[in-house]
Amino acid sequence: MKKQKIGLFGGSFDPFHFGHLNLVVNLLEHAHLDQILICPAKSTAFKTPHTSIEHRVQMLQLVIEEIPSFTLLDWEIQMQKPYTIDTVKRLKKNEEIDLFLLLGEDLLPSLHLWHQVEELLNLAKPLVASRFTTSQPIDLKVSSQAKIKLEKGFVKIPLIEISGKTIRQRLQQKKICKHLVPSKILDYIQLNHLYS
Repeated sequence: MKKQKIGLFGGSFDPFHFGHLNLVVNLLEHAHLDQILICPAKSTAFKTPHTSIEHRVQMLQLVIEEIPSFTLLDWEIQMQKPYTIDTVKRLKKNEEIDLFLLLGEDLLPSLHLWHQVEELLNLAKPLVASRFTTSQPIDLKVSSQAKIKLEKGFVKIPLIEISGKTIRQRLQQKKICKHLVPSKILDYIQLNHLYS
C-alpha cells in the first residue's frame, strides 16, 4: 500500500499570515503531499507569543476549514515542553505515513539549537522553503549529514516577505493589513481586540 505523504508545519502563528500560507501551499504542491498538519505551539524556546494559544488556534481554524488538505494538530498545546522531535516520534508510530518537516529558510541559522535536531532530520525529511534572497550561503551549524539532508530539501518558492512582528506593529498603528493576513483572521483580530 502506498504511504501517505504528510507535511508537518509548526510555529507560534501569532498571527497566521499569507507568508505562512504561501510557504505551505508551495511545499504541498512541490512535494505532492497528501496532507499538511499545522501544529501550533503554546510557546517556543525562541519566542513568547503575544496572544493566547486559544485565540491563535481559533484564527488557524478559520484558514484550515477552507483548505481540505490542511488539518490542525493540537498535540504541542497539551505538552509542558513542546519539542518538534516528540511530535515527530509520535507521528512516526503510524508506519503508513511518509513524514516531511516543513521549514522556512529563516529558521536555518538557529536550527542547531533545536532539541535533538540531528535525530529530527533523520525521522522527517526536511522541505525548506527557500527564497534565495541572499547570495550568502547560510551557515548551518549541524553535521555534514544533516546539511546534506537540508540542502536536498531546498525548494525555491516565490518571495513574500511578511513577519508576524510587522503585522502586529501595523495593527497597533491601525494600518491596513488586508494584503498580509486572510480577511477572516483580520475580522477575528478586530472582533477580539488582539494586538492593539
